[in-house]
Amino acid sequence: MMQTPANMNQPGSMFGLNLETINSWVNGIYLSSVAIAAVCSVLIFAVSAKISAEKDRQIAEFRTAAQAEISSAQEAAAVAGARAAEANERSAILEKEAKFAQLEAERIKKSVAWRALTANQVRSLSSSLKINTGSVNLRFMDGDPEALYFALQIGRVLNDSGWNVAMGSTKPGNFLAFGIWVSQETHLARALAAADIPFTPKNLPPQTSVSHSNLQTIQGAPFFFVGSRRPLAFQ
Repeated sequence: MMQTPANMNQPGSMFGLNLETINSWVNGIYLSSVAIAAVCSVLIFAVSAKISAEKDRQIAEFRTAAQAEISSAQEAAAVAGARAAEANERSAILEKEAKFAQLEAERIKKSVAWRALTANQVRSLSSSLKINTGSVNLRFMDGDPEALYFALQIGRVLNDSGWNVAMGSTKPGNFLAFGIWVSQETHLARALAAADIPFTPKNLPPQTSVSHSNLQTIQGAPFFFVGSRRPLAFQ
C-alpha cells in the first residue's frame, strides 16, 4: 500500500507546497509584473517622447521651409510689384508722349492743310452778301496755288450771291501778306465777320514794286486780297 508523503496531508499545504512557498511565488510573480509594467511604461514614455520630438522636429522643419517659401514669395511679389509700378509709370509716360505727338501731328497737319470754307461759312457768307450786292476786285497771291484755291472758293460764293467779280493775281514786292485783306468799311468785311472768317480789316499798304498776272479791274470797286497761308512759325 502506497504511503502519502507526510507534508501532503499537513494543514496549510496545496499540491504538496506549503502556503509560504506559494505566497513567495505569488509575490515574486507580482513584483516581476510590476517591474515589467514599469519597464513598459518607461519604454512607452521613451518612445512617445521620441515620437513627439520627431514630430516637433518635422513641424519645425516644415515651418522653416514654409517661412522660407513665404519670404521668397513676398520678395517675388515685391519685385513684381516694383516692376508693375515701373511699367505703369512708363506706360503713362508713353501715353502722354503719344497724345502730345498726336496733338502736334494734328497741329502741323492743320497748319499745312489748304484753307477751305466750311458749309456753315458758305451759307452765312452767301446770306450776308445777297443783302447788298456789288462789285469787287478779287486778288490772290501770285505763284501760290493754295491762295488761288482759297480765292476761287470765295469767288464762287461771290458770284453765286450776285456779285460782279474781277479776278487776278498779284505779288507785293516789299511786303508779306498772309490771309485775307479787305477794307473794314465795306460790306464784304461785315459779311466775313458774320461768317466767322478771319481777315485783316484794311487794304494792302501801298507797294513800291508790284507784279500782276491776268489782272482784271472794276473801276471804283473795293479790293479783296487773298494772301498766302500764314506759316506755322507765325501762328
